[in-house]
Amino acid sequence: MYLKHYSTSSCKTSTSQDLTTFLLVEYAAKTWCYHAALQENSDDAEEISLLTSLARKRDWLLIQNLHRIWERPLGRPLGDVGSRLYYASLIGLELTVGDLIRARAKVNAEGGDYSNALQAASREGHEKVVQMLIDAGADVKAKGR
Repeated sequence: MYLKHYSTSSCKTSTSQDLTTFLLVEYAAKTWCYHAALQENSDDAEEISLLTSLARKRDWLLIQNLHRIWERPLGRPLGDVGSRLYYASLIGLELTVGDLIRARAKVNAEGGDYSNALQAASREGHEKVVQMLIDAGADVKAKGR
């Protein structure tokens, strides 16, 4: 996985220079959601492992801001990073959300631009994920940004 390679490389500078050094990193970051959704049903869920590493998740978000896609990669400080459940909900990864809920992920954890997983899933129109989160005890009255 190219993002894993990027995240662990000693050549990484976390500056715009990385876009030249790692020619595919921007493409990999921008298409990660698509590939993660495709791999969600497979036995080899390597793509989804990006969410399990805070360092890889932060590197991905520095390159691809899911909330403000018009921003330049690596050109801004990273704000509040959400949980694995937050990003799986934002993207609509139903199987991953289910796995995280069964693993007792905190459904009301705060973090991310939309404040919590329920608001992220709602904002993106992922109805099944919204229902899964509500069934798991997500606070429908939680205030968000």
